[in-house]
This record gives sequence, structure tokens and C-alpha cells, in this order.
Amino acid sequence: NDIKLISDQNKMSTIAKCDRKIRATGDVSSNFVKHLRVKHSELYAEYKSLKSGSPFGNSAQAAFDRKLLHAIVDGALPVSILERRSFIDLLQTSGMKIMSRQAAVKKLKEHYGEVVHKIKSEMASVKHFCTTGDIWSGNHRSFLGYTCHWLTENLERKSAALACRRIFGVHSAEKIAQIIAEINAGFGLSASNVIMTVTDNGSNFVKAFKEYGCTETETSHEDESENDLPVFQNELLLPKHLRCCSHTLNLLASADYVKILRSEQALYMQHSMTFEKCNALWRKCKWPKSSEIIVECLGSTLLVPVVTRWNSLFDAVTKLLWAKDKLNPLCERLSLSQFSPSDLQYLEMYQLLMGPIARALDYLQGENNVNYGCLIPTLMTLSNRLNKLQNKPEMQQVSSVVAKLEQCLRDRFDAFFTLKPEANIALAATVLTPDIKMSWIKVLQRIKPEVTAADISTRVLNTICDFYVKDNRAFNAQILKSNELFANNRHFDFDLNDTDNEEGTNAIPEPSASDRRAFLTHHFFCYLNDNSRTDDTWVKHCSLKEAFVAFNTPLTSSAPVERLFSFAEIVNSPRRQSMSDLSFEKLVLLKANSKWS
Repeated sequence: NDIKLISDQNKMSTIAKCDRKIRATGDVSSNFVKHLRVKHSELYAEYKSLKSGSPFGNSAQAAFDRKLLHAIVDGALPVSILERRSFIDLLQTSGMKIMSRQAAVKKLKEHYGEVVHKIKSEMASVKHFCTTGDIWSGNHRSFLGYTCHWLTENLERKSAALACRRIFGVHSAEKIAQIIAEINAGFGLSASNVIMTVTDNGSNFVKAFKEYGCTETETSHEDESENDLPVFQNELLLPKHLRCCSHTLNLLASADYVKILRSEQALYMQHSMTFEKCNALWRKCKWPKSSEIIVECLGSTLLVPVVTRWNSLFDAVTKLLWAKDKLNPLCERLSLSQFSPSDLQYLEMYQLLMGPIARALDYLQGENNVNYGCLIPTLMTLSNRLNKLQNKPEMQQVSSVVAKLEQCLRDRFDAFFTLKPEANIALAATVLTPDIKMSWIKVLQRIKPEVTAADISTRVLNTICDFYVKDNRAFNAQILKSNELFANNRHFDFDLNDTDNEEGTNAIPEPSASDRRAFLTHHFFCYLNDNSRTDDTWVKHCSLKEAFVAFNTPLTSSAPVERLFSFAEIVNSPRRQSMSDLSFEKLVLLKANSKWS
């Protein structure tokens, strides 16, 4: 609209901005371009933008391409959608160029490389990691998922999905160990910097870490030396293993509970009859006509339990009790057996009994606000709540069941209730959590009266000393920093040996094992006596911060890798079975790592 043709014969046009008449020769427009560049910079920029094929210029085209690729990844759309006429017509309304399918595949590959590089760059500056792993199957293919987690200097939890690797044939322990070792090697992970790997309770994973995991020699606390480093005895050197605590609690609430009921004949019969009616009602939810009746009677749908979804049975029972006054009219309309008063009473008892377990399970599945130091306090809290339930009037008839369930809890987590050596890291992580410290010990003393706060302090102090022996550089830096007064005062000489201690010498003696332990003991008990309960604690007690970060890096659940598989289910639709294993892995990881894009 700013350039108007006034004479087609002479190719004369006028610039509306300044009424300047300009002649063009043939199809050459250089006169117009020169005038715009000199006199009208805004119009010239617009012209250049239009010339590039986009009203927003090259930078806008690049932004559009990025958003288009993000939409494909986030929506798990097939790249072939770029060849659909309707999709092309939609995007062309933006005025942007639409990349081809081949170009999109190339850009996705490049973007995947950028994301992996960004993750590796971030991980390169991190000293302590936790990983989670699991196996998922879909459309006749199996994949091993693997995620990584760490704490930053600001104690912020970060995570990344590292792999969704195809696994062929039998899921043997050796094969699992080999794949995990390959993934670890690709990201600079090893048994020395991965504090723990969390998996479910599957026998193949347990065997893999038992046979190919690292073992450490016990460190003597009487005469520690810098050479007291861990001795690894297996080839693949997998990290230490932690069974998913949420999965273990799920087994407690399902398999263990039913096993206990079998020893209580009358209660088991009541359980079977009640849940037979519940299952009949839940099955009706799958049928459209029945679902309409359920919504009409209750005002909403019912929750249906899913075997692989932890806590779903508890949630489904809770929803039934929410609508208990409307259940029998609903059952009558659906031609189902109605719930008797004893059925409803049993469901209420079940909800009361399973409530503490469900809350603990949900809490431990957290990723951002749950560190390893939360595990022992959560187990003690659950044990305490189950013990209190035994004394409630409404639970008198099943008090023996509650007692047996609490015992099963202790058996499942025996290492943490009896404080076995394998619980040392969890113990240290707990005590080094400022808002927890020693507050949980009185609950443990109900089970183990002989345990004292002094015992716990000694165990934790030993674990901290072991940690700093393996990380001498960071440890000595802390001691040398505290010895600045000694370094600055060289006037006195009380060394009986013939050592160079002349004025001006900057050498500081290497701290001995006893010096290191004395240093840590002082700072550890200062920390325990400090009433601060926030992360600001580490400003005052910075000498212990490195140990806090390392011990609290592990998660308590393998839930993050389960969430990775939820992305895999979206990507692995039946219509996309021809996708290669490598392309599948890249799309899943790009979607899971969207925060790194």
C-alpha cells in the first residue's frame, strides 16, 4: 500500500510516504530497494522480511519451526502429519514456510542431540546422583527406562530421563546389568558417583544388583587413612540398590494383607463377599449404559482399581464410601447384589486401616520435596499410626490384624527398623535433615528399647567420616579453611621434629585421621544443638553440607521412571508400530525432557 503504480507503460511508481516518483526498468526493482534503504528503514525491513518468505523475518521462522517441533513432541504426533493436506492448510494461514517431513526428522534428531548435550553439561558439574530403572512392555516390545536425579548447590532437585532402551528376549539379570552399565557409561555415571539406583522388587532387578553391584570393604574408624577407599569386586560395577519403597508398601497393602486375612477365617469371608460386590459394581463401569446409570444415580463416575496403579484400590473404596447412601439404590437399578450393613462397616474399617499406608505411599512417590532422609521418619510414622489404630474402639475386632500388618511392615523394611549396616546412608540422611534430626528415635525405641541417641549419633558420625575419607579433596578444603589462624601464625614452633617451619612458609600440615574426626565431631554436634530447622542451617554448618547433599540425593521410589513410561504409552500407539526403536526412544525422551528443551 506504500508503493503505487502510476504509469504501467514507463514502469513509474510513487512512494506514498514521500510522494517520490521512481522509475523501474523491466522487472528490476533495485531503484525502489535503494530508496527504501536510504529513506525508509522501516519499509526496507518489511521488504526484507517479505523477501525471506515470512512476514516476521528469519528469526520468526526459526521460532515457528521450534514451536512446531515442540507441538509434535508434546502431542506425540506422528511426523507424517506434516504431509497431511488439512494440517498444511492450517499452518499456511500463519504465513510461515512449512517444513517437510524429512526436514522435521532431521531437526528432531538435531534437537535431541542438543537436549542430551545440555543434560550432560549440567551433569558434568554434579558429584552425586540417584538413578531409577524399570522395564515396560507394549505392542510386543520391551524397553528399559532409566532416569537420573540430583540436588543442586541450592538444594533444588533436578532430574532427566536418560534412556528408554529396547531390551530383547528374556529380561535376565545379566542383560539388565549390561544395559544399565552401558547407559551409565554414556552419561559419565558409575558406582562411585551414583549413590543408589532405585527399582521395583522384581527378582530380575534384585539379582542384577546382587550379582553385578559394587561391594565395599568396611572402613576402620580407629585408624582411618586416605587409602581406605572402597574396593569393588565385580566387573560391571552397578551402584548400590534400593528397592522401591512405594512398591514395597503396595505389597504390604495387597499381598501381605490378604495373607493375614487368610488366618482370620470369619474376617476373610467378610472381605471376600464385600469385595465381590465391589468388583461387580466396578465391572459395570466399563459398559456405556451402566456408566450412564451410575452418573445419574451418584452424580459422578466411580473410580476403578488398576493393578499397576498403586493406591487405586484404596481410592476406589474411598469413592464408594463417599456415595454409600446411594449404593443400594444404584445396585438395584443395575441388578446387582446390595451392600449389607456389615459390608459397609468392613469397607469403613478397610479405609481406616489402609489410610496411613496410602498416605505414606503417596508421600514417598514424591520427586521434588522428598529426599532419602524422609524414608526412616515416614516408616516410623506409619508404624506409630498402625500401633495407635489397635487401640481405637472401632478397630477392636481387627486389632490382631493391625498388629500383624505392623509386623509385616517391620519385616519388609527390616534393615531400617533394626538399623542394619545397609541403612547407614538412610540413617545419616535422616539425622542431617534439619527439621527431623533425632525427633523420630522415641518411636524406634518402642520397638528397640536398647537404642539410644548416643548410638545413633555415633553411627551417623562414622558414616560422615567414611564419606569424607572417600572425598578427601572436599574434606581437606573444609579443614584447611578452618585452619587459617594456624596458617597465619608462624611465630611459634612446637614441632619436635626437624621440619621446615620458618616464617613465610605457607605449607600447612596434612590433617591426620584423628584431626579429621575431631573436626567433624565438633561440627556435627554443633549442628545437632542448633535449633534451626530450615535449609539456612547449611550456611552456618557448611562443613556438613556436602554430606547432606550426598546422603539425601537418593529418591525413595521408582515413580519417576513409571512416569516416563506414561509418555511411552502415548508415543507407542498401535498405528506407529513401524517406528524404529531408536526413533521411539528419542521421541519418548524428548517428551519426558521437555524442561530441558
